[in-house]
Amino acid sequence: MSPKHPAEKKGSILVKVFVTAALILFLLSKTDINEMIGIIWQLNHVPLIFGIGLTLGAVVLSAYKWRLLLSARGWGLPLTALTKIYFVGLFMNNFLPSSMGGDLMRMYRVGKIIDNHSESAASVIVERLLATVGLILLAVCALIPNRMILGNTWRPLIICLALCLAVLYIFVNPAVLRPLTKLPWERWQKVVQKLKKVNAVIQYYRSKPGAVLKVIAWSVLFQLSIVFINYYLLHAMNIHSVSLWQCTLVVPLISAVSMIPVSINGLGIREGAYVVLFGPLGLSPGQAMTLSVLFFMIVTAVSLMGGLIFALDGGKEEFVVTKQ
Repeated sequence: MSPKHPAEKKGSILVKVFVTAALILFLLSKTDINEMIGIIWQLNHVPLIFGIGLTLGAVVLSAYKWRLLLSARGWGLPLTALTKIYFVGLFMNNFLPSSMGGDLMRMYRVGKIIDNHSESAASVIVERLLATVGLILLAVCALIPNRMILGNTWRPLIICLALCLAVLYIFVNPAVLRPLTKLPWERWQKVVQKLKKVNAVIQYYRSKPGAVLKVIAWSVLFQLSIVFINYYLLHAMNIHSVSLWQCTLVVPLISAVSMIPVSINGLGIREGAYVVLFGPLGLSPGQAMTLSVLFFMIVTAVSLMGGLIFALDGGKEEFVVTKQ
């Protein structure tokens, strides 16, 4: 298997655009648009502001988790600088066709700063993987005692979570790269050698269980902040019938389903998950779609700060990096 040709990448993006458009059009055909407009028109601004504040805090928390991983490898980077880079990455994730664009940018920016791209790539990958572990932990803890609320929907969700764990195993297992070294293409072997360097750093984190467990704990807190954002958005929509515990059950599952890479940045998949999973809790398709749209709009609006940061600093970082 060789690296993707530009034509293949373009084809993949076009497929995702088609899937995204088809899903959104299908959902809109099943939704009362007037109901959505009415809900948005009557939003309660106080809980909406709380939701926006929590979204900003969630970005800072993500940067802090990233800093913990870099510190475990001896790299001392200021939290303010990493937060700026994280905002820029969030902006690119939301405005580029691939959800990986922001992560690649984070790898590049920090790699350039510390003059070690293997270290930066490994830190971003491990931060993403441990964030997924935190998501799965919260989802399973909420799902097991409350699976009957979702009816038959809980079974495919368990399969989705199991697939997430399988992907995690693939990334942390060094044996996965061994068959790739036997492939004949010289260009691919250069890629494999770079992946080996990144994987070597990833393996190092296995010898730092304290740092890993700390990041997982903060990842669970991050996922809880996403739960609270949705809870406040429900109150902004003047919907008080869904409890915080029910949000804790449903929102992490939606986040897990949204990770399926078949659409642009999870669009369509996420909205469908809102409709399917909030339906048993009493929300109409219009209410569930509105909740999803509000969440998407807030995250997108917050990510615009990253675009502003990138435009102002031009990719230049003015600070001292220490190697501990």
